[in-house]
Order: sequence, then C-alpha cells, then structure tokens
Amino acid sequence: EDLVDIYPNRGMFVRAITIEDISQVFDIRMILEPYMIRLVCGNMPEEVIDKLDERQQDADHMNEDAVLEEDDYFHQTILKYVKNSHLVKIMQNLYDCNRMRIIFTRQTLSSRGALTEHREILAAVRRNDPDEAARLMEDHILHSKNRAINALL
Repeated sequence: EDLVDIYPNRGMFVRAITIEDISQVFDIRMILEPYMIRLVCGNMPEEVIDKLDERQQDADHMNEDAVLEEDDYFHQTILKYVKNSHLVKIMQNLYDCNRMRIIFTRQTLSSRGALTEHREILAAVRRNDPDEAARLMEDHILHSKNRAINALL
C-alpha cells in the first residue's frame, strides 16, 4: 500500500503521506461509492438503516476516535449489502488505505460532519431514492476529501 519505504542496510521508514496520495484515494472513492450506494438502495433492511441512523446520531457525545470508528462502521455496513464481490474487495482495500493513512499520520479528519452526511444518505436509502443517495454520497466523499487534505495542511 506504499506506506513504508525499505532501504537496504538502512531500514524501513514510514513514507510521508502527501496531498496527492489522499486525493487519489478519494478520487477513486468518488467514482465507486455513488455506484455502490445505488446498489444498496432497496437491499438494506429497515432495521439496519434504523440502527445505523441511531449510531450516527450519538456523534455529539463521542470523542474523535469514536467518531472515526462510527465512520468506518457506516461504510463497512453499507458494504455488507453490495451484491458485487469484486466491488466489495476493491472498497475494502480503499478503506484499509484510509485507515492506515490515519494511523501513520496520526491525523484526525474532523469527521463529525461526516456523520451528519451519513444520516442524509441513510434517509435517501430509506426512501429507496438511488439518485439522491448517489448525489449525497458524492457530496460526502468530496467533503471528506477536503477534510483529509485540510488535516495535512
């Protein structure tokens, strides 16, 4: 995942994370996640939507680590309802890249806003409105990208 540089006889060093690295991962997510949420519309049970929505509401009482955990939980739960195993594998890899970048850079993405965006996406999924869900997902990915880049500045 290009996070470590190995130099013979010198050792391993964590590679600096660049704005370009962050941008590339989010650019791929911008293409795939709106499509993915379209696949989920009509396939996610109401009780799962309710549970996700409830978890996202509690963001005001969470520390930053808990907010990041909820962000991950949201995206992982959506993946469970995508009926395309190849897309799921690709998305898992992208999410793993995001997780590792956060760990290695010790950055926070100020993700409380993301949880509000998740609730809006869930409302569109609940209404079985794939066009609106995809539009909201695009907005969410763009905002997340901006938050990630700003964390590096």
